[in-house]
Amino acid sequence: MAQLSSTVRRLVPVLASYGSLLKGRQLTILSRTQLIYVNQHISFQPQTLHAVVTFRNYGSKKSKKDKGKKVEMLKDEEIDGIIDKDKLEEDIKFYVHKLKEKFMRELSLQITPINLDHIMIDTKEGKFHLNDIAIVSLKDPKLILIDVSSYPKYVKNVRDSLIKSAFNLDAQISGTTLHLPIPTVTLERRQNLIKVATSMAEKCKADIRNVQSKYRKKVQSAKAQYSKDFLFKIDNMINGIIKEYTEIVDQMRDHKHQELQEESVDIFS
Repeated sequence: MAQLSSTVRRLVPVLASYGSLLKGRQLTILSRTQLIYVNQHISFQPQTLHAVVTFRNYGSKKSKKDKGKKVEMLKDEEIDGIIDKDKLEEDIKFYVHKLKEKFMRELSLQITPINLDHIMIDTKEGKFHLNDIAIVSLKDPKLILIDVSSYPKYVKNVRDSLIKSAFNLDAQISGTTLHLPIPTVTLERRQNLIKVATSMAEKCKADIRNVQSKYRKKVQSAKAQYSKDFLFKIDNMINGIIKEYTEIVDQMRDHKHQELQEESVDIFS
């Protein structure tokens, strides 16, 4: 430690001689066993330079204390003109809420008319919810009827979309009505739905990362107006918010996995 400190002491006058050229920059010194980070806090007069040094073993893992460290949340007025923190969270919550809705509607062990209402039907004219073009009803505990008589040209589109959906259902066409046998809950079906849940969660996290990239670009575009340290704090805050919601998505996924693995309940008993 003493040897490293003397190295820093020798660097300080050298750095000071460069004055404003080094203002706000960071010097990193690499050695075989350690990394030294030297942050220069240079005032208008170079002779007042102070070097703040932290040490850690090269390649060492973060301590548990570091992992639990909270990210500094800046006030709205501090970041006004750079990013809108409320809008950032609103953009993220949109995808989290979307995932929650998809989990509820598309990943159920028990197939009911309500589950099918919001399945998207692909047509040449665009995409429609099933309940926009058909009437879905329960004939008996083992059969669902889908009446497409109001839009007969979409009968085949409905059948194809049911097969492609997360439910992977195959209905029999009879005129303008589809007869859909309610599938038995099997281990294979559970495993397939768990895979779909994982895929949906990963898609949600990818969407959240896209939001992160969008707001980090806004921070980067403000380089000319704000100090590097201040922009780093904003960037760190964004990363902290993203991490928080990513963990929420992981918890939602794990909860859905557990739900799909549990014994099913006969809703008609």
